[in-house]
Amino acid sequence: MQKKQLKELFNDYGYDRVFNNIEECLIQFGMIEKIDQESMEAFFYFFEMDEVMSGEQFVTLYCMFKTFYEKEKFPIIF
Repeated sequence: MQKKQLKELFNDYGYDRVFNNIEECLIQFGMIEKIDQESMEAFFYFFEMDEVMSGEQFVTLYCMFKTFYEKEKFPIIF
């Protein structure tokens, strides 16, 4: 995703303040390009994020979630 698209997605789900907190970390880890809309929307569905969540916490939680999400989506590959 593009940074603008990701920011809009966070805003759509009411997490604009969370995005502002984690934006720098996402850029540093190169995560913005690795996040896709489908898995991010699923992440929002399963998790409620706190405004004080750090970028490192988000990256860790999202990466773990995406691994399991992809495994459930394509179980034969794993």
